[in-house]
Amino acid sequence: MTYKPITVIGNVGSGKSTVCELLAKKLHAKLIPADEFYKTNPFFPLALQDRKRWSFTSDLWFLKERAKLLSKLNSELNDQNIIIDSGIVMSYVYAHSRIKSGYFTDEEWSLYQEIYTFLTKNISNQGILIYLKAPVNFLLKRIKKRGREFEIKNHSKDYLTSLQSSLDFVVKNSNVKVITINIYEKTDIHNLIKKIINKLPNF
Repeated sequence: MTYKPITVIGNVGSGKSTVCELLAKKLHAKLIPADEFYKTNPFFPLALQDRKRWSFTSDLWFLKERAKLLSKLNSELNDQNIIIDSGIVMSYVYAHSRIKSGYFTDEEWSLYQEIYTFLTKNISNQGILIYLKAPVNFLLKRIKKRGREFEIKNHSKDYLTSLQSSLDFVVKNSNVKVITINIYEKTDIHNLIKKIINKLPNF
């Protein structure tokens, strides 16, 4: 089977990690989780405390690491299917939301776009995007229910709305195949996985 990475994107609380885990099992694919990046980014905690000062540095770190990973996957895993949680696309989504929220200067945003283009231009196989789209009020309920303190503290309705807008913008302008899956409160996860697999080409 031809290697084609599947990257799952979506807002905070949309179910990316759960969907990635179940898809990887169903498709016998290698899973690349997102949480490891958050645990190892030395600038991420600083950005949570002072977004204007540290957002650019933190987002560049995420971009660098995800570009390195995607380049490695292209060169080393040509015969294996891969499920990527968030990936380099979400790096761009977050950065796009920063400029709208005033956490990037115009100069920082211009530099970020230049670096993003440089890092991704030689990545020939960016595969398929699965976009998990859910109403913001539903996401807020999920975030509150799972009880992660830093999410409850930092991910307000305005923050999620801005991120949703950036997701929609990036998906609309994507040059790779995008499968949009609408998530609702009564969505059954197993039926959701079946729906995604049925929409995937070559599976």
